[in-house]
Amino acid sequence: MHQVERLWDKHEQTFNGKVAIHVVVDRRPKDDLFYPHNILRNIAKENTPTDLLFYNDIDFIPSYNAHSMLLKHIPSMPNDEPSVMVLPAFERKLRDENEDETKISLRDIPSSKANLMGNLITNDRIRPFRESYQPGHGPSNYTKWYTATKAYQINFALNYEPYFVVSKRWNLPPFWEHFTGYGKNKQTWVEEIGVAGFNFFVCPDAFITHVNHNNDKQDDRCVGLFFL
Repeated sequence: MHQVERLWDKHEQTFNGKVAIHVVVDRRPKDDLFYPHNILRNIAKENTPTDLLFYNDIDFIPSYNAHSMLLKHIPSMPNDEPSVMVLPAFERKLRDENEDETKISLRDIPSSKANLMGNLITNDRIRPFRESYQPGHGPSNYTKWYTATKAYQINFALNYEPYFVVSKRWNLPPFWEHFTGYGKNKQTWVEEIGVAGFNFFVCPDAFITHVNHNNDKQDDRCVGLFFL
């Protein structure tokens, strides 16, 4: 707790009015992989003071202009129907298993859509996220996104697990807190939203990039939920 207080004191001018910190004490062994992902997500979802919620994982970095582009395109969604605005996901692959992902900087990932498109042609380390598993992100329709200038609607499909912005006024379901290990812990929440009849739209100008790490399967402790 003292570490949190020191962090706040050090950055209070930056954090004030923008950041809320909630401390969750997990008394299980540090090497226990059964991590309470969805408990943390629910705490974040329930305590944000904003109207819009950006559902994301902490190891995904939004494009430089994502905030302004989202605010530009969100009004194009139906005002009287529950809807979400998807940010297509990409990944920065490691050169090899010995590359230190902690040394990858913002210069190593695309900052804008134009920069991303150039990387897709010249840099084989920038690819659509988990492109070998089409159900996960394929419904975002990358082919259409590459030339899109306006938000477009897509169909929800089973096993689709996009990252998106959604208004809290649509009475969002909670994350299912019984998941504590690797896999499916967030996918079920997206599926519940899809089954509930939410519309899915894709933002044409904003995206997120995953910085790959060598221990994806061994330690799934990357939890994030950000807000607009």
